[in-house]
Amino acid sequence: LSVSLKPKPMLSKRKGKNTTDASVPLLKPTAVAGGKHSGGSAKPTKSTWKEWEEEDARKDKVETKTSAKKKRSRSAFFGLVRSALAVLLLVVTFSLQPFALRPRAPGTNKIKAAPIPVFIAGASFFGAKAGLSPAKVNATLDVVGRALLFPQKLFTLMRDKRALAVDKGVAGAWRKTKAALASTIESTDRGLCTHTFIYIGSALVVVGSVGALLVSGAEFIAMVGALLFFNGARTMGLEAQPELFVLAVLAGLMLWCSEAGKPATGTPKRKSKRAAD
Repeated sequence: LSVSLKPKPMLSKRKGKNTTDASVPLLKPTAVAGGKHSGGSAKPTKSTWKEWEEEDARKDKVETKTSAKKKRSRSAFFGLVRSALAVLLLVVTFSLQPFALRPRAPGTNKIKAAPIPVFIAGASFFGAKAGLSPAKVNATLDVVGRALLFPQKLFTLMRDKRALAVDKGVAGAWRKTKAALASTIESTDRGLCTHTFIYIGSALVVVGSVGALLVSGAEFIAMVGALLFFNGARTMGLEAQPELFVLAVLAGLMLWCSEAGKPATGTPKRKSKRAAD
């Protein structure tokens, strides 16, 4: 037996080339409309394009639903965070802790400035200065002023172990606010009530803190009030306390949550991948 070592010639297997090897099929270009050749691929028919468009529409619908669900979850999360911050903002304001103070010094008394006492004492002063009848001013303060002092008085009585059981309820706390209102008006420094920045800042802080629980964006009023209060306290030589900065930070975080939780104005439509084909 003899074995031939002569190498076989390389046969061309490129598309469209003739070959002498019978095992290699001969590829021919596919004819398309117009009698032209398109590199071996036929042009998609109208029914194929319709199927592709329907598939794209189904994918767009699924993506839209998924995106809307994510946006609703994001909005609900930031809304919950903002509500918690609004409660903290209200607690800081109604705690009656001083936002600014001036320590006792030789010849001067100690001055404490908190938004609610300044707001109540200022309303009493400007109401009488505006020519309103004392009875009307007292009737208004008897409702508004006592309502502003009620949360702190209720909390104090509930923690006081020496307080009577009758005074630890809502009715007892409301009854105690009458004496607290008169004491607040008398003990608040008159210079704080007549100072424009401090009084307007106190009013804005109270209104913004209460309104932030009801209306989104009302915390901006509290932030502006805190800024005015800070500037007024500096002009009077008072030192700002941490409560003032905490309130401003809480208001800023609430504004950020309101913006972050807003849904997008428009949903971008997905481009068809076959449009470029």
